[in-house]
Amino acid sequence: DASDAIIVTTMDLKILEVNHQTITLSGYAESELIDQFLTSLDLFPEQFNRHQRLFWRTLKNSKNAQLYDVKLRKSTGEFLSIDISASIITYEDDAIIKFIVHDITLQKVIQTQLEQENHFRQQILDNMVEGLCICHEIADFPFVEFTVWNPMMERITGYSQAEINQLGWYQQLYPDPDYQQQAIARMKAMGQGNNIIAEEWQITRKDGKVITIQISTSVLKNSQNKASILALIQDLSLIHI
Repeated sequence: DASDAIIVTTMDLKILEVNHQTITLSGYAESELIDQFLTSLDLFPEQFNRHQRLFWRTLKNSKNAQLYDVKLRKSTGEFLSIDISASIITYEDDAIIKFIVHDITLQKVIQTQLEQENHFRQQILDNMVEGLCICHEIADFPFVEFTVWNPMMERITGYSQAEINQLGWYQQLYPDPDYQQQAIARMKAMGQGNNIIAEEWQITRKDGKVITIQISTSVLKNSQNKASILALIQDLSLIHI
């Protein structure tokens, strides 16, 4: 009933027992596996062979060894992505090896899809003509922490994401105390659901230049109902040129 393939061998890798999942995973019948040597079945091709010396040495010395994200070749020639763990155990006074093979093929497919989607999203962020940032409050508000800060945001403000998180959005972009308090009050009003639509504010860039921006913001909530704020910003001086 195990969801992973389990293969039990002698110390010289002669197969003694396999479970049903091994048959399903490998494509071999039980009669084709029992009493065969694991290394003669060509289940584990080049990737495994490149690592097997260290794998066997680790298994011998510590009685346990693992290999992650290697390939298994099915009887049909199809390749699966797998993790392998092995341990030396004692059974009726004899040392035997128990292999557990975990199929990660679906996990790899999902990972690849996520990487492709993330790459696509990053291309969108990198090529936007507006500044886009996402932040959530931290304990010592009015400091806020930005989790997204696209390249246009750095171009508009002069600050990188790391710099603005360290130095503070309000503290750097609104150095005038009164104007800073107005900006903070406007931010607090966001908590009451009062989104900002195309408002104009003046900010001070890192280089000391004062520019007028147009900012629109909205509150985003995740599945745990935690709020973040998304802002779209345009440098009006760039638009007017």
